[in-house]
Amino acid sequence: MDYFFNQKIAKNMAFLLNTIFLCMHIFFFLFFSYYHVGIMANFNIFSMIFYFCSYAFIKKNMLALYINLMAFEVIIHMIFAVVCVGTGYGFQMCLICIVSIFFYAEYFSLKMNSGKSNVSGSLLSALSFTSYIGLLFGMYGREPLYVINEKVQLFMCAAMSVITFAVLIASLKLMTLFFLKSEARLSKQAEYDALTGLPNRHYIMRHLNRILEKGEADGYWLAMVDIDNFKGINDTYGHNFGDKALKALACILSDEKHDVTVCRWGGEEFLIVGRLIEASRPPFDKIDSIREQVEEYELMYENGEVNKRVPLTITIGAAAYSKETTIEEWVSIADKRLYVGKYNGKNRVVC
Repeated sequence: MDYFFNQKIAKNMAFLLNTIFLCMHIFFFLFFSYYHVGIMANFNIFSMIFYFCSYAFIKKNMLALYINLMAFEVIIHMIFAVVCVGTGYGFQMCLICIVSIFFYAEYFSLKMNSGKSNVSGSLLSALSFTSYIGLLFGMYGREPLYVINEKVQLFMCAAMSVITFAVLIASLKLMTLFFLKSEARLSKQAEYDALTGLPNRHYIMRHLNRILEKGEADGYWLAMVDIDNFKGINDTYGHNFGDKALKALACILSDEKHDVTVCRWGGEEFLIVGRLIEASRPPFDKIDSIREQVEEYELMYENGEVNKRVPLTITIGAAAYSKETTIEEWVSIADKRLYVGKYNGKNRVVC
C-alpha cells in the first residue's frame, strides 16, 4: 500500500469530512429553525446526532460503513430540503459535488483492501444523479411546502454554490496532488535501486545521454566498480550479509567528498561518473583513494559469538570519453579495463 494511501490518512480525511458535514448541519439546523421550517429543523437534529456518532465509526476504522451511511444521509437530506423549500435554494447541487467524495472513498478503499472496495462510487453516484434529476422534474410547477423570501433564497443559493465549487476544487486539487505523488514514486521506483537507494542503470544512462547531447561528454570520465570475490562472501556468510556489503559500498561510493554520480549497475557492479581534472585521463589518485577507503572499511560479520572482520575490496576500470564514441562503447571500455584488473590480481584501478 502506498505511503500516502494508508489507514491513518484515510481516517484523518474521514474525520475532517465528518467535521465539515457536522458544522454544515449545525448551520442548517439554525437556518431552518430561524425560518420555522419545522421538518428540516427536526431532520437536522437527526443529522447532527448521526455525524456525532460517526466519529465512533471512524475511530473503529469502519470507514466503508461510514461513507455508505453518509451518502444516504446526504441524499435523503437534500431530497427533503428541496421538497420543503424548492430548487431555488440550491440544495440539490450538493448531490453533484458529493459524487467526487464517493469516488475518492472508493479509490481509498481499493488501495487499502488490495483491489477490493466496500464502497461503490458508481452505485452511490447513480443514486445521487437519479435523485437530482427526480427533484428537478418532480418539483417542476409545484410549490414547495415552505416559502421564506427571495433574498434568503438568493443567499442560500449562493452559499450552496460556494460549497459545491469548494468541494469540486478541493477534490481536483487533491487528485492533482495524488497524481504528482504517484508519478514521483513510480519514477523513483523506475530509476532507483531498492536495496542501496542509489540510482540504477536506467537513470545513469539517461544522465550520460544528456551529457552527450549537450556536447559535454569530453569533460567526463566513468568507472566500472566490482566487488572482489562477492560470490564467496554470499556463499560463506549468506545473502543478507552480501546485501550489507552492497549497502556499505554504496555508502562509501556516494560520499559527497568524492563529488561523483554513482549508480548500481547490476549485481555487485556499480558505475561512477565524474568530471575530468586533467585533459584526457581519469583522475587515478582520486579513484584509487576510493578503492583504499573500501579496503580499509571494517565490514563486520556478527552471528552469535562469532564476530569477525570480513575483507571488502573492489576492482575499478575507468575511462575518459573519446570522441565519436557511443555511451555503450564508453561503458564497454571501462568494463574491459575492470576485467584487466580482475585478471591481474584484483583490488586495483585500471585507467
